[in-house]
Amino acid sequence: LNIPLRPFQEIGACFLVINKRAILGDEMGLGKSIQSLAAVEIINGYPLLITCPSSIKFNWKDEIEKVIGTGRKISILGSKTAFKEGSDIYIINYENLQKHASNLKKIPFKTSIMDECHYLKNPEAKRSMLCKELGQMTSYRFLLTGTAVTKAPVDLINQLDITGNLDYFGGQTQFQEKFCDPKKTVFGTDYSGASNLSELALMLRENCFLRRHKKDHLSELPEKTRTKMSIELEDGKLYKKSLSEFLKGSHNERIKMLEDLRLYVAQQKISAIKEIIDRFLESGEKVVVF
Repeated sequence: LNIPLRPFQEIGACFLVINKRAILGDEMGLGKSIQSLAAVEIINGYPLLITCPSSIKFNWKDEIEKVIGTGRKISILGSKTAFKEGSDIYIINYENLQKHASNLKKIPFKTSIMDECHYLKNPEAKRSMLCKELGQMTSYRFLLTGTAVTKAPVDLINQLDITGNLDYFGGQTQFQEKFCDPKKTVFGTDYSGASNLSELALMLRENCFLRRHKKDHLSELPEKTRTKMSIELEDGKLYKKSLSEFLKGSHNERIKMLEDLRLYVAQQKISAIKEIIDRFLESGEKVVVF
């Protein structure tokens, strides 16, 4: 690896390697992506498929180059990207899975990483079904999330199913009856509650789930971490065209066009920023936006 792992990150990477199909639920800021990439390197788990929200696709590429270097061929798949075989790592956001699914199924992936896996809590969603299907093709399945699950254990069911660990909990019906505090209503049974959480936490830790908190590792963490987030412009061609016209313009023309370029880029960032903020709020973290 290009960077040293902190002791708790070494434990996380080994946990993923040993369990093969597991959920890493560390709080945000503890380096889940670093730990999962370290695990992939340990097992030489290529070809590797990474699925994640669109706002962090390019962040994954940056993390890969930081952790394991630039020796691996990376393909970032988008809605307008042509699929090319022969890469070591494929990065795709959940929304584009359906577009590239037929080609992805042809790749003999050894490892699948599903980041922000709470996106997969709905078993009937197309992305959930595709992730399960693609995951079943791999020997190693690493699901990453910084969002606590104890408030709604029902959200765990599909994630456990994707990893292949749901049977350990007795299957879906037994899980719902035991851990989701079922209540009869005029519309049927409501499984949105929570019950027997201590037993659930124990079974998760014994089987496939690891979660650590920042407060327990403050001595190992820097006081402040700065992360540059790269995002994909929705219309990159328009930006490049505008930038080319800007470079050819006179001084006065550039002053006017510069403000237009800034506004365009700012507008392109809004959806990604909203997605990032939502992730922080879902994880229970506080966030200040300037």
